[in-house]
Amino acid sequence: MHLLNNPRRSHRKSRYGCALCKRRHVKCDEKRPSCTPCLVRGQDCTYLMITQRKATSDAPSRDRLGLPSPCPRARTDLVLHEMQLFHHALMVTAPSIANDDLDLRFWQMDIPRIAITHAFVMDSLLAVAALHLAYIHPEQQTHWASVSLTYQIAATTGLREDLAAGLNDGLEAKFAGSALVLVLTTAYPAVCSNTVIGQERAEKQGYTLDTVQSIRSALEGCAIMATHIHQDQDHSSFGYWLHRGLSTPETVHQKSELQARLHHLRNEIERSEIEASSRDECQRVCDINLSILDLWPAHQFTIVWPLWVSKAFLALCRKGDWVAYILLLFYGLTLHLDSHKWYISGAGKQLILNILSRMGDKGDIPLEWAETICWVRQVVDV
Repeated sequence: MHLLNNPRRSHRKSRYGCALCKRRHVKCDEKRPSCTPCLVRGQDCTYLMITQRKATSDAPSRDRLGLPSPCPRARTDLVLHEMQLFHHALMVTAPSIANDDLDLRFWQMDIPRIAITHAFVMDSLLAVAALHLAYIHPEQQTHWASVSLTYQIAATTGLREDLAAGLNDGLEAKFAGSALVLVLTTAYPAVCSNTVIGQERAEKQGYTLDTVQSIRSALEGCAIMATHIHQDQDHSSFGYWLHRGLSTPETVHQKSELQARLHHLRNEIERSEIEASSRDECQRVCDINLSILDLWPAHQFTIVWPLWVSKAFLALCRKGDWVAYILLLFYGLTLHLDSHKWYISGAGKQLILNILSRMGDKGDIPLEWAETICWVRQVVDV
């Protein structure tokens, strides 16, 4: 029988239910990332207990949890759980993201300092830490992915509310939150493309064209915050980070061949008879790809690509323009150069697979692109 049709009966009070169930005075089964009532109704499920982080009369006592109470201020399991994630974020995740000492200072010192006083930044930081744990502990991926998603929902809700209040103050917190959401948006499809959340398999497609557009939106937010901070950099504690890699012989060779093929493609586009506006957009994207490769690996701007390309180019991709598809494949290869980074791991290959699926069967591929596509497949081994 459907749970909504069951007769009312006594039950323990749901002290940690989601916001919607509390508002509707409905018993919440507290499942993560979405409780059953919200799942049935197809509604977004958000748990406020994460963002509040305050001791309340509803907080579980150590007696009810079966734990000893050595002092009145004994920590709850929730606080210990978040301390574990916070420690992991500082000591393990931050070094895994940083490319140099300045990066480490930003991720290990500045971000946590801001997180202590801004709940949505803390939620974002804990979400990233949980997602990193999902990556390094595949046997617990389902659990940590679910934890990450719960914090991510709270973080994006909090960030959205903070942004709605305007840009007059709290720019550093807004930028920190936006930067962490960008990491989550990039990493989640790559880390959890086929993980199991709750009792359902999240059959995601991994890093796809949709992911590129989501990352573009996240980057736009970061860019707005960075611009405002740059204008007032004398009062910013991490302006240093806004103004300022690892490579192997194999990736260096791939970079050189990719650059050569991009130069060739740009010349082919220039001589082509495609519509002038489409030609200009594709040539511009060629130049963006080449600029990123020129700076790689000393400066890894690969993740910023979705912001630099225009919406008109993304529209060409949506329409199935072959030149745009080829440029997306080349961007996938550029991502693939940084596949040693956990938050990008697999993203390039997933994007390439998504674009190849959009291209259709081999018989549908124009002859002039057959060799290029074959080379792309060889590089990523698909």
